[in-house]
Amino acid sequence: MSSSPYRALRWTPSGSTYPTVEYLPDAGKGSLAYAIASDGTIAGVFPGSPERAVMWSAFGGYTLLGYAGNGTAGEAYDVVVKDGGGLLLAGYQTSGQALRWKAGF
Repeated sequence: MSSSPYRALRWTPSGSTYPTVEYLPDAGKGSLAYAIASDGTIAGVFPGSPERAVMWSAFGGYTLLGYAGNGTAGEAYDVVVKDGGGLLLAGYQTSGQALRWKAGF
């Protein structure tokens, strides 16, 4: 299996410029980042067969997200911080079924 040609990036601002660019960790699988929450959490995917929904923390680590029922693949497209803490992520799984993931702090 070869890795994806895509690599997710994070730009870190400093004042009015974006001087720091870093690759998000992806275990050599390639990655795509789709959304970022106000706390710095990022939603995206490790493409491939199967593609895996992923959440990167503001500190750089990542978590592979699970699926419902017999789902085996999918992507996370959006992430928000809930009032009072915790995260909500939205995306889909194998059959095109919409999913919502809940992550606590």
